[in-house]
Amino acid sequence: MRYRLTIPARINILGNPSDANEGDYATISAAIDLYAGATVEPASDLVLEAVAREDQGEAIARQAFAGPPPYPYDGTLDLLKGAVNRMHAYSPQFRQRLAERGGVRISTWTEVERQSGLGGSSLLVLLTLAGLRAFYELDPRIHNDYVLAELCQRVEAKELGITCGYADRYVPLFGGLAYVDYRGKLYQRPIGQEPFVTYERLDPWIPDLPLVVAFTGVTRESGDVHSLMRTRYLEQYASYRRGGPK
Repeated sequence: MRYRLTIPARINILGNPSDANEGDYATISAAIDLYAGATVEPASDLVLEAVAREDQGEAIARQAFAGPPPYPYDGTLDLLKGAVNRMHAYSPQFRQRLAERGGVRISTWTEVERQSGLGGSSLLVLLTLAGLRAFYELDPRIHNDYVLAELCQRVEAKELGITCGYADRYVPLFGGLAYVDYRGKLYQRPIGQEPFVTYERLDPWIPDLPLVVAFTGVTRESGDVHSLMRTRYLEQYASYRRGGPK
């Protein structure tokens, strides 16, 4: 079976970049009409690829693995490998079906400019996770979109050491214009030890969003911004808790 997946990039309209700490609790976020996609199909090994555009010739980057995860990070396709590694660690069903059914080829493409502030790295992780769910027919109750969004956050934060929040991971899967609430997620605990994000669609009340998204060509590491804010916020919050009422 061959699958084609497509998901949108996102913008945070209000509250950015507070989704990595709990200070403002929420963002108003929206999916936009820039996309990334993946083709997922059978292969003898587990093959990960990046191509310039969907269905365009040769891969920009390609790695193949004959054995099971975890796969090493070496600066090439680390987002895709991180998704496979995290799914393998999280899901007994995936581990079993990978062993039984063999490999898969996941080939990703994106329209989103690198480091443009539109959550482009998360799109590649989400596509890999969703591709594994579809191809190996993983239980959608256990591997639902909330779980995939949380796994994506752990890939970037835990596997790759990028300070990040949750908006980039939820909005491409749930779509639309939304109020996204992060209460209870300050410490980024393991899945099941903190609440999921609350995602409330606002589309029915706002039929059109009068905004234009422009990219100046200036690139920024969002993890650097989040890291400064989150570190400082956690310090201040701990100080408040020590001095607060018992």
